[in-house]
Amino acid sequence: MSLGFSVLVADPDPDSRELLAAPLKDAGYAVRVAENDEQALAALAGGSVQLALLNLDLPAAGGLDVLRQVRALRSSRELPVIMVADDMDDPAVVLALREGANDFVAKPLDIPVTLARVMAHLKSCFPDNKPGDDEVSLYDEVIPGLTVDSRYRLTKLLGEGQHGAVWKATHMQLNRPVALKLLRTGVADDDLNERFRREGISACKVDHPNAVSILDAGVTENDVPFLVMELLEGHSLSDEIDGGQRLSPERVADVLIPICEVLHQVHAVSVIHRDIKPQNIFLHATRTGEVVKVLDFGIAKLVDDGTKQLTMDGGGPGTPAYMAPERLAGNDYDGRADVYSLGVMLYRMLSGKMPFDEPNPVRLAMLHLQAAPTPLHQVLPEVDRTVETVVMRTLEKDPERRPIAAALAHLFAAAVGRKSPSFPNLQDWELL
Repeated sequence: MSLGFSVLVADPDPDSRELLAAPLKDAGYAVRVAENDEQALAALAGGSVQLALLNLDLPAAGGLDVLRQVRALRSSRELPVIMVADDMDDPAVVLALREGANDFVAKPLDIPVTLARVMAHLKSCFPDNKPGDDEVSLYDEVIPGLTVDSRYRLTKLLGEGQHGAVWKATHMQLNRPVALKLLRTGVADDDLNERFRREGISACKVDHPNAVSILDAGVTENDVPFLVMELLEGHSLSDEIDGGQRLSPERVADVLIPICEVLHQVHAVSVIHRDIKPQNIFLHATRTGEVVKVLDFGIAKLVDDGTKQLTMDGGGPGTPAYMAPERLAGNDYDGRADVYSLGVMLYRMLSGKMPFDEPNPVRLAMLHLQAAPTPLHQVLPEVDRTVETVVMRTLEKDPERRPIAAALAHLFAAAVGRKSPSFPNLQDWELL
């Protein structure tokens, strides 16, 4: 069964690499090796590897960071990843499984068991013994001029992200420009596709002027779910603050308050965004001025819920640098998890820095779980202390101590001398 499959062994120790590579080669696998994260990512970028064995302590960024970057492009079904741990009690093992690792093995390695696990995962992902059969062909082969669902002609790739690729397209019957997102689920699954046909629009649509409008949804004949959205002009918040750019408190209020208005509406009906970050905030330029738009409502949940039985992405979707402690810990959460993400974003918008300056993703997650963030005035001495108090409240470890989204808008508006926005059906106690 092994012939025709390529396996990557990524480990900083040459003896460990050889210990794994030799029996894999003897079993008939093509083996590639890497000693650091750069080599591992280069080996995985071309798509010729069908399974990876990644050491958690891979230099320089670490095996967990390599895993995250890989999972942004290829699902657990498309590329099974087995993490190699020096210590089976390492807490990073649990975090790796939440981030999308399929399995793990611990040193000293039991080679027959490791080979059996490699074979089992390849059989599961490629049951017909043909690498790549389960991959969705349209997603990777899409080109300008392609017609989707006999109605939408793709014209230009606008960008790619965690959940898929966004194209500028034309609705051919209406001659109307739209944005079309091909979703990256990683599987061709009839049940998931039928669920998406039923729930695609309703799960992703939020009826609010500051949420991107969803116009249509469906599944292509090649089994790729897609969404059709209003076409936005302008740039993302990420573009405005990348490179450490700091925004004035007044500019921050311009961005924050509309986001809070959207979140207040959806949290009231138990909808949680789960991936609030600068890349998902778009500053739409219209003839009458800028309109803040929140992107990707419902997409994370729809895709995750449809595929989690096929993967081990237990932690769910999101970006760890902005993720609330209760989510990193695998605990229950509500809309205040979005408020924590907003707090990280607020901190960065005002100071140009993140609350935790830690490049290692495992240690970063532990800081979100356990450490107090650096007080805002230490990185931004001129900050108004009332503004700082509001920001630091959003970063409380205990979600009960954080304000709800509407209260955050009220508190921040007051801190910068703005008139507080109006929220229908908001109770006085919720502003405390």
